[in-house]
Amino acid sequence: MANYREFSNHIMVQTKSKLLTFADYLAYDGGNDVRCELVQGQLTPMTPSAWSHISSFFRRCVRAEINRLGHLWDAIQGARSIR
Repeated sequence: MANYREFSNHIMVQTKSKLLTFADYLAYDGGNDVRCELVQGQLTPMTPSAWSHISSFFRRCVRAEINRLGHLWDAIQGARSIR
């Protein structure tokens, strides 16, 4: 990951960061909830899961449980609204 420093005379200097190993990645604790992946020795923030993926997964889990219990129910996804 490249680090940039701006000096008082407005010259940008790029310094190279040390590439991380897989062991470094496993030991890394960023101190926040941002999930990262290791890409060519650099930590790259992962994009959060889209709500549609999460709700689809949850719906499949609920349907599987309904089927396991033998109920004649169904789990359907409703519309979301923001107020």
